[in-house]
Parts: sequence; C-alpha cells; structure tokens
Amino acid sequence: MLPVSGYQDFINKFHQVKDRSRLYVFILFDDRPSHHAIQKFVDESFGWLDSLAAAANMFGFAFLHREENTGNVVNPSLKVASLFGIRPNQLPGVVVFTMLPDSESISEAIFLPLKARLFSEDISVVEEVFADLFALFQEAQATTITREELLAELRDKISSLNRRQILRPIVTFLGERLVSLAKLPDKLLEAMAGAFGEGLAKGIAG
Repeated sequence: MLPVSGYQDFINKFHQVKDRSRLYVFILFDDRPSHHAIQKFVDESFGWLDSLAAAANMFGFAFLHREENTGNVVNPSLKVASLFGIRPNQLPGVVVFTMLPDSESISEAIFLPLKARLFSEDISVVEEVFADLFALFQEAQATTITREELLAELRDKISSLNRRQILRPIVTFLGERLVSLAKLPDKLLEAMAGAFGEGLAKGIAG
C-alpha cells in the first residue's frame, strides 16, 4: 500500500509504480462524519493492508492521516472517484483497476461499494472483510495469464459471491446486491497524464 496525502501525490505515486504490477486498488472514503471510522481503520491497519497487497502482488493506495502532516494535505478520494465515474453517494468502497500491456491505458475498473457501518462494528469483522477481499484479488492473480483476463476473472469471482458463497464475510457488507462496474471515461488517462505533467512542471519550477 502507498499512502497518499493529496490528489497530486496519488498521481505521482501511481506513475512511479504503473509498470510494476497488473492490479491496483484504491480505498475510497471521504471526510464526512460517518467515514471517520474508516480513516481510523486505515491509519491503524496500514501496515497490515500493505502486507495483504504485497501477498496479492498488487499496489494499493489510501489516504493516510498523519499528525506530522503539514501543508496542503487533503483526502483525494472524491477526486479520484470522479476519475472513474464513481459518485460521492456511492462511497465508501474499493476501486480495482489494471494497466493494459502498453502500460499507457487503464482497462475497465471494478468498483465494490461497502457499507459504512462495517467500520463502526467489531474490528475483527472489518479485518475478515478485507482479508476476504484481498484473497479474491490473490486468487484472480494466480488463475489468469494475461492482463486482459485479470479483471474479467475477478469480476466473475465477485459476481458469483452473491449466488454461491453467501457465508463469505465480504458478501455481508457489499453496498449493493451486485458489484458496480466503473466505466472509465475516455479522458481518464488524459486527466491523469495532465496532472502528472503539471506536477513535474511545478517540481522543476521549484
């Protein structure tokens, strides 16, 4: 997992790792009071989430609140969500996406809305849900050969949960009966590339 302190920080870090994995995930939540428990979970469990991502051979991103943070630190989840066509009223959730072989294009993403109340309950339940979720990511990575097959396999695995695996922890807390698919706007990569270029220009300018 890579901690992000703002939208530009996410863009910069994504460009640093976009050639190093087939699968990426962003944990999306914002600053509304009902999401404060999610921030607490991410802050306290970041090392464990990083271990889950490493075991699944993927990179993850999440806003990490640090007391020592200074300057313009803003949770970028709403802006990142908008890149994928995900609306504020669909949060919280997890968006999963993969780079196509040319490493310049992002394929269709999968968005898994989660129920906010999950994070206000027993922490062991939250841990079960995320362990189950990353297990699905790991299974999909292990059973597919090409990047094109990866999200299709993952989509099939998640969609089948509601029909065949109702006892798995993740099913209880999915925000909708069926997984939502985030249809990526045509301008997504342009927006990300543009933001990356702006960040570079600012860095050069000092």
